Amino acid sequence: MLDTGNNSHIPTIVRNDHFTYGRDFAGHAATGKFSNSLLVPNLLSFKLGRQLSLPFMDPKLSEDGIRSGVNFASAGSRFDDMTWVLWNTAPMVMKLETFKSYRARLEEMVGEEADRIVGKPLDF
Repeated sequence: MLDTGNNSHIPTIVRNDHFTYGRDFAGHAATGKFSNSLLVPNLLSFKLGRQLSLPFMDPKLSEDGIRSGVNFASAGSRFDDMTWVLWNTAPMVMKLETFKSYRARLEEMVGEEADRIVGKPLDF
């Protein structure tokens, strides 16, 4: 429901980068989402007037993508850090570390504006 493509960039068996995912999406190619349509993070991004919620683990993530908002979800992960081992997905503790990395990268790009961007992400 929430992974917008992070699993496409980690060595996991929980893959979502193949047919049929994305066949009805723009370009008719797998999008890295476990869906053939938009996910909750994408809908929230649109509600906020932003682009698709992008996977932070994508090595091709642009500065514009970082500024507009990213997603840290990893399909198959659980809240208990021990359950991720079975699937080799991103555990909660990794997501928190990844968020810290995102925050630092964002601050390098926009300075104090990062506080506003991160501080109230769902302020409609």
